[in-house]
Amino acid sequence: MGAGMKVVMGLRFLALSAALAIVGLGVWSKLIMHDVKIRGDAVLRKIQLDELESQQWRAFFVAATNGTTRTWISIAAASIAFVTCLLVVISQCLRRLAMPGCVRVPLELLSTCAMVTAFGCTLSFALSIFDYTRMEINTTNSAELNMFTIILPLSRGLVVTTGAGSFILIATTVAAMLQGCMHASAKESCAFEPTASGLGMGHEYQAIVPLPAGSRPPTIYDPRKPLPKQLDGMPQTEEESNLAEEIAQPKRADSAMSQSIEYSIDMEKEETWPLNLENSEQVRIIRPSRPWSEIKKGSVGHAL
Repeated sequence: MGAGMKVVMGLRFLALSAALAIVGLGVWSKLIMHDVKIRGDAVLRKIQLDELESQQWRAFFVAATNGTTRTWISIAAASIAFVTCLLVVISQCLRRLAMPGCVRVPLELLSTCAMVTAFGCTLSFALSIFDYTRMEINTTNSAELNMFTIILPLSRGLVVTTGAGSFILIATTVAAMLQGCMHASAKESCAFEPTASGLGMGHEYQAIVPLPAGSRPPTIYDPRKPLPKQLDGMPQTEEESNLAEEIAQPKRADSAMSQSIEYSIDMEKEETWPLNLENSEQVRIIRPSRPWSEIKKGSVGHAL
């Protein structure tokens, strides 16, 4: 794994952490919204506030509870981004679970789209209650009202986290797409036919253009001389005419059995004529003479 891949892997881990944080903050915000919807009016009746402050708190409660749907969408989108990014990280860490580029790039795009969706929902909710952030609402040191106002910093934290996660996932998705394009171009450029650069040719030389498929293959005939089809009407020599007649005569093709029989008959024939009648000579003795074989059978020698 190179340095670039390590950087991309680190960014993916940051995106995982951001998605997990978004899910946690979103669940916390949803609990506060539910508490505001259930106990908001009861808390206001319990605490003695003037009419203007009571109207401000009721407007705040309405704005907070209106963001329930957007909060659910943010939680679901962050969960999808977390799962898809986790699959990509596992495929990069474990070799046996490696994914091809045609699967990894769509997963990266899905996680990025999910995180961008979460960013849009949280930003919309944060803008809807942004006026109450600048306005100092009187809590009268009430623990319940202070707990309700926690949703204001939570909304800002969700916007920052989803924005950072979206930026990180966009960067990792672009890196994955570039890597896939590089792999695809490398596979296309891999060919058995050598190129000009592969043959060590300079820029001033050009590679030989291969012949098209339907072109005539090169022959041994001289292109400046007429082809054999044009030689039919030209006069032939006596040797050429005799050779043409021999080729034109039909020949009998003997089978393998008949050829073997004729060959065996030729081998069985006896050679009856003398080899050389004009100069008949006595056959020379090839082996050396042995004196003991020339002694007559009647004469017996005794050793003294």
